[in-house]
Amino acid sequence: MSAISPTLPNNISALDLPSHYQSVRERMMNGRERPKPTLVRIVPRVAPKPVFQPVVMTEINRPLSIRSREIMAQIVDKHGVSKEAIKSQCRSYEIVRARQELCYRLREECSLTYPQIAAILGYEDHTTPLYGYRQYKKRLQAGGDL
Repeated sequence: MSAISPTLPNNISALDLPSHYQSVRERMMNGRERPKPTLVRIVPRVAPKPVFQPVVMTEINRPLSIRSREIMAQIVDKHGVSKEAIKSQCRSYEIVRARQELCYRLREECSLTYPQIAAILGYEDHTTPLYGYRQYKKRLQAGGDL
């Protein structure tokens, strides 16, 4: 079996290869010095912080109008529940009825939007005030227990 050896250009022996490659490098560099290798430090990229951060409207950064405070106080007195209970996630009958009446009255008497009502109640979206408004309106039209 014969060993397969690579063919070398111009009958150059394996011992002459380093000097051959050195002469090729010199021709390519046109007499310039070979640049020294530089170490590159790779720094992990930190994601930039968003420029715009949405402001969630809460009772802390959006004060209630005088009229909406009056409505809240009237509902608290009428239903005998606390303001904190109305704003809580509790689903007891009395608290839900008070919350639904609050949604209806804030919408009708103060012309607040559903997201604004949700912010007053401490909710993230408008669906709970929307549902509460519709339920209270149905009870009003049916003439049922308010």
